[in-house]
Amino acid sequence: MRSMTEGRYVCLEEQPETRKGSYTDGTVKQKIVTHLYALSERVVVAEEHSQLPRRVCQDGIAESVGISRAHASLRLIDLEDEGVVGAKLGHVDGYKRRKKVYYLTGIGER
Repeated sequence: MRSMTEGRYVCLEEQPETRKGSYTDGTVKQKIVTHLYALSERVVVAEEHSQLPRRVCQDGIAESVGISRAHASLRLIDLEDEGVVGAKLGHVDGYKRRKKVYYLTGIGER
């Protein structure tokens, strides 16, 4: 299929279908799941006043994966909707207020 863009034809290849509802349908999602894999147990067993590493909040995940915080937020919402990632409030190193921290659910750990 071809499309006219600024007076030039550009070839538009059809994108292969992805498996919706699966955390393997995007490389950013895969990177986030891989990143959280090693940290999830720490978040789940953390007590109310435990200090958690920055790597489990949106800012830290974005930095570790190499994406913007806004992009991390969007992908984390997708992963939450799919049931792969869970979230709760926790005390994070370097922040005065509690922040939303993320961990893998049973589905995400498979």
